[in-house]
Amino acid sequence: FVDLPNDLERFEIFKIHLAKTGRNYKKFDIEAFVANSNTLTGAEIENAIQDALKVAFYEEREVNDNDIINSLLNTKGIYMIRKEELEKLRSWAEEGRVKYASSKI
Repeated sequence: FVDLPNDLERFEIFKIHLAKTGRNYKKFDIEAFVANSNTLTGAEIENAIQDALKVAFYEEREVNDNDIINSLLNTKGIYMIRKEELEKLRSWAEEGRVKYASSKI
């Protein structure tokens, strides 16, 4: 069963996607990003980073923590759109019917 990424997985997702844009992840508050993305998929996180980069580009400046956090908060991911369905699927999975793809953290 593949659920939404946990905190550790989201931390790594942010590192990967910031690196893909040529940014040093150590210059960003990834812990704040993780705290503001618990209902997002990896693809939604990637899109939020891309959106933040576009905002900064159009304002002719470098992307910052606030840009990314704002983008994360404005992202309405699949969990929010289909919350009831996903919660039912999680309940079904928790009955021991599946093997989890990652640890539940």
